[in-house]
Amino acid sequence: MDSIGAFLSAALLFFIVFPYENTFPNHFKTVFNRRFNCGFVRDKDFTFWNYNFLIGAFYPIINGYCKMKENKIAITIKMNSLGKLIYFFIIFGFGISIFPSIFFNGNASYFNKFLLLFILCSLLYIAIWLGYNYQKKKIITVLKNTINNHSLIGE
Repeated sequence: MDSIGAFLSAALLFFIVFPYENTFPNHFKTVFNRRFNCGFVRDKDFTFWNYNFLIGAFYPIINGYCKMKENKIAITIKMNSLGKLIYFFIIFGFGISIFPSIFFNGNASYFNKFLLLFILCSLLYIAIWLGYNYQKKKIITVLKNTINNHSLIGE
């Protein structure tokens, strides 16, 4: 392992409290047991996430690896598998509720219910999106601070 990979491994192992692999059952445990600072480090690759009570299951995961020749860290950020599944069911349920009310009944009361449901689902979507983006920015800051603070400790 190169020097930046060893440094990154040491910094992230200092940060990670619960060493979990990136699997659906582990994200389920994270949400229902409220586990903070989870992830794993393997050679030059790492994955970690930080559960946030305010956004629940919709927290981001950072996957990354060290580029040996360039002494850089490449990261990708995505929503965890449990959050994606819940999000799919929200959108799927919304879609199922739209079609019967539009095609099978021309009643105005169904249109009002549909409009209310549409507004509520839209607000839920916006809240999830805003919370996820906030947490994404926050976890990048946490990663930078962890690496910077660990480099000060190591000197």
